[in-house]
This record gives sequence, C-alpha cells and structure tokens, in this order.
Amino acid sequence: MNSFEHLVQELQVALHDYREKVEKLSMNPSDRKKVLALPFYLSKRSQQPEPRSGQAEYNLFNNLTGTNWYADSRTITDPENKLTEFDYENYIDPLLLNKNINDSGEFKRLLRVLNVFTKTEHEKL
Repeated sequence: MNSFEHLVQELQVALHDYREKVEKLSMNPSDRKKVLALPFYLSKRSQQPEPRSGQAEYNLFNNLTGTNWYADSRTITDPENKLTEFDYENYIDPLLLNKNINDSGEFKRLLRVLNVFTKTEHEKL
C-alpha cells in the first residue's frame, strides 16, 4: 500500500508534467492561467460518495430532513403536479376565476412565482 507522502509526490509530479505541457502550447496568458487552474476547479466539483446506513452523515440527514436518504431513489418522474399557467383551472375554484384577470400578465407572473416557491414531496428531498 502506498504511503501518503508517496501519493503526494506522485500528484506533484503529475501537476508538474501537466504544467510543462500547458506551457508548450501557444496560448494567451489569461487562457493559460485558466487551463492551469482547471485541475483544481475539477477537484472542487467532484461529488462525494453517498452516505451509507450507520454513518454519521446518513444519520444527520435522517435527523434533519425526517426522511430516508434513499426515499426517492426509484422515482423517475415526479408523480405530483404543480400549479402552472396551463392547468391552474384544475386547482382554483371556477367561481373565483375571472376571464379579465386570468389573461393579465400579472396573474401569469403570480402563477410562475407560486410554481417556483411551492415544492412537491420529491423536490423537498
């Protein structure tokens, strides 16, 4: 098994080789800096492994959300529908709907805002 120092040394050699190859390319200085920073940006964007049952992170998620980590693992499409400007008639009482108000831009904006701020059970997870 490799020691930590050996792994750090291998990483430093790989980064040094990467830098040499980038320096050989004819690029603008700003582009060269972006390309040299790319490995660091990519390492920040990597996804950590999902927690397993019995781990502190798994228990923390269950305690904070009150749901199981795998509760939505088999969900392909969200079975719950949300209020949209295309189907608001299904959710609002027809006696409250007024044709003049329904066609206004302000009403459609209100429906869009309600759509954004309301969450289905799947979206809450």
